[in-house]
Amino acid sequence: LMNAAITQHITPGAVVLMIRNGEVILDRAYGKHTYQESGITRVTDIFDMASVTKVTATTPVIMKLFEQGKLALDSPVSKYVEVLKRVPGKTDQTIREALLHEAGYYPYIKFYEKLTPLDLSFQQSDSFPLAIAKGYYLRKNYFEDVMWPTTLQSSVPSRGKFVYSDISMYMMKAVAENIMHTPLDVFVQDAFYKPLGMRSSGFRPLERFSESRIVPTTENDNWLRNMRVTGYVNDPGAAMSGGVQGHAGLFANSNDLAIYYQMLLNGGTYGGRKYFEKSTVDLFTARQSRVSTRAYGFAKATEDIMDQPGQPSASAYGHSGYTGTYVWVDPKYQIVYVCLTNRVYPDDGKTYGPAKFNLRALLLEAFYRACM
Repeated sequence: LMNAAITQHITPGAVVLMIRNGEVILDRAYGKHTYQESGITRVTDIFDMASVTKVTATTPVIMKLFEQGKLALDSPVSKYVEVLKRVPGKTDQTIREALLHEAGYYPYIKFYEKLTPLDLSFQQSDSFPLAIAKGYYLRKNYFEDVMWPTTLQSSVPSRGKFVYSDISMYMMKAVAENIMHTPLDVFVQDAFYKPLGMRSSGFRPLERFSESRIVPTTENDNWLRNMRVTGYVNDPGAAMSGGVQGHAGLFANSNDLAIYYQMLLNGGTYGGRKYFEKSTVDLFTARQSRVSTRAYGFAKATEDIMDQPGQPSASAYGHSGYTGTYVWVDPKYQIVYVCLTNRVYPDDGKTYGPAKFNLRALLLEAFYRACM
């Protein structure tokens, strides 16, 4: 499958890690960082997690605050984000609805369409402090001046229905930071990544790692940067938020993700330390929606494949990321699956055409068949 994917330009490279019953049974790198380069992909390489950020950074913080009694799932988001009390249509959506993508928040806002030439510079300065790519800087306070007001003014078209929304996780980041009085990226490092030994995980990776360890995403995005993007988050909203946002911005390698998701599979413990109560893990990873199979923050298998031969069980959960990442846990079969690719290189499929098959899902299906 991997050879076919690389040959057909579905992804230039990948790292796949599979665990069964607590034992690593596959940990392998494939291909290269790009189609043109000679450097091979390594299992220690760091990938842009995209929406896997939602369940590896933002959701665990919400889980911890819930467990500590600092947040209630049925409380309105506006209880923790005061400005929402003055925004028509956004006053009474609950934390529960946001985690299930049922709050009606707009799915995705193209913040980059609001940029003007005066907002960007090729020189870093006090007025343009935020690097969104190498040698490309955004003006100070752009999130506060433009992005957050745009988010607050956005429509609420689908409350009560499952409509996958990045804006839900913008809201969860705001909720978490207002409660903790600590930035999201700092909290997850101190509460989870450092004690778990996840040494390669975090936001803004170029502050700690060389570019050679980080797999590039796009090179010709045609919407903002139009240059090689390596070590800066691919998602434009997250990039323009300073590299840290609730829906994207996390970078990690396969081993770190395996540690974190094995901890969840263990019921919240790892290496003799408890990170969550088992009841919290069970609550957040179980189906909680009447209109979809979603859990709180996590995706689950759809009803048409659930518990079918070679398919996930009803207890399984995980998430995918736009850049080509995927994590999956199945308590019934005691498996953890991590697949990291940079399928969006060089230009989200514009050069080589759309993907001919769903690599991440086919690899997982092969894993299930092997386990059964």
